[in-house]
Amino acid sequence: MSICPSREPITESATGSLGVRPVSLPAGGVPVYGLYRMREGSHAQTGLVAAVPVTASARDLLRPHELTRQEREDALLARLESDQTDLAPEPVSLAYRSEAPARRLPATLTAGSPAVRFSAEGVAHELWVVEDVGQRARLTAAFAGLDALYILDGHHRAAAALRFAERHATGPDHPAATILGVLFAADELRVESFHRCVRSALSADGLLRAVAKRMRVRPAPHGAVRPAHRGEMSMWLAGRWYRLEHGVADGTDALVLQQELLGPVLGITDPTTDERLRHVPPTVTPEELAGGCGDRGEVAFVLHPPDMDEIMAVADAGERLPPKSTWFAPKAAAGLVARLREAVT
Repeated sequence: MSICPSREPITESATGSLGVRPVSLPAGGVPVYGLYRMREGSHAQTGLVAAVPVTASARDLLRPHELTRQEREDALLARLESDQTDLAPEPVSLAYRSEAPARRLPATLTAGSPAVRFSAEGVAHELWVVEDVGQRARLTAAFAGLDALYILDGHHRAAAALRFAERHATGPDHPAATILGVLFAADELRVESFHRCVRSALSADGLLRAVAKRMRVRPAPHGAVRPAHRGEMSMWLAGRWYRLEHGVADGTDALVLQQELLGPVLGITDPTTDERLRHVPPTVTPEELAGGCGDRGEVAFVLHPPDMDEIMAVADAGERLPPKSTWFAPKAAAGLVARLREAVT
């Protein structure tokens, strides 16, 4: 991946590269990079704020790991088509492999005081603006050689932007050719998994018997538990928690759940469109999940999250996990970083 200086064309090697460039900020339109740090408790991660290409040449290098829900993607595309002169304030979070030379640079450029510092909902946010030409050159050199970026948070936004670029972008400098991104080293990230809630047509006893044919089922004597390792899930059904264990060697637990239970047992053959399936963020505790699903007459599943190596392996293979298989926290603050989005014709 080559990071380009301000207003210079993206250059591509014979093997392909992903050009990332400084962002034109609303105040003055001066192209800059940003360094954005989030702290939550003992956890901290620092990312590079940049404009990331979504043109055809970058498609194989900007790698998703999840399927998207079509109605959400269509709605975001319609928003892009109808609102072309507004600010674009929601960055897509991306990861790069931690062994890259770029991994070491953010710490050296964030030694001084940040331009912006605030806390919200238990997360401290800090932003450094990199305007110095020499520092921008160091970022360009450090990020040269990256051959992939992995989409973390913003699969639907990225998918809509790719479709928008297909319709409108005529080259790498076209307004539709890039999205606003924040790039994090993979080893700094914290991954969790969405819960699943499903409306079932089966009786509780019938569903329990069907699950037991495909996985080991044991009552959870102490109530709700978060799975301790891969291969273990928790299921809430008719007022009780159960611990499920599967012996599937390949695939994340979200994929195993879809292939072993949601599809063949509960009839959720297309998790991207089926309205009987709900995804609940992991900020909702299992106890709260049970209460909410119980009110709706649903069965609930709590999953163990995949790690970044699994996620990147899925993306590198060109495969996709079911929608909402991963949850990355903390989340970038909406509106903290923004860029000008020029009118697209």
